[in-house]
Amino acid sequence: MEARLSEYDERVLRRLIQIETQNRRDGKQEPLAYVRRDTQAGASMRRLDQLGLIAAQYREGNPLVLEVLGLGYSYVSESDAERADIARVERYRQEDRRHDIAISVLTAIIGIAGVVIGFFLGRF
Repeated sequence: MEARLSEYDERVLRRLIQIETQNRRDGKQEPLAYVRRDTQAGASMRRLDQLGLIAAQYREGNPLVLEVLGLGYSYVSESDAERADIARVERYRQEDRRHDIAISVLTAIIGIAGVVIGFFLGRF
């Protein structure tokens, strides 16, 4: 999916997935949420339905969320994978930075030791 969800929409989608997982675990077959359309959550659920991430029916214009579709699950998994990739790249950069600092310090110590030894050899 190329379109990115807002942070709030993604939190709503993740919460719906949690509710659906809990309902499946408990053996319940009930709608996930019924929200008024003039609230932020209602607008978010309408956007998620329009993107095809959830299945919703509308009663009096208000969304009744029935289930999270496969596209919703794949969006969350792709989002998690992207975050993991970013974290991995940052971790590698930190490791590279530490290695570069260690090499710089070692080079400086060797240079200082060379100057001191050269001074003593030249002096005596």
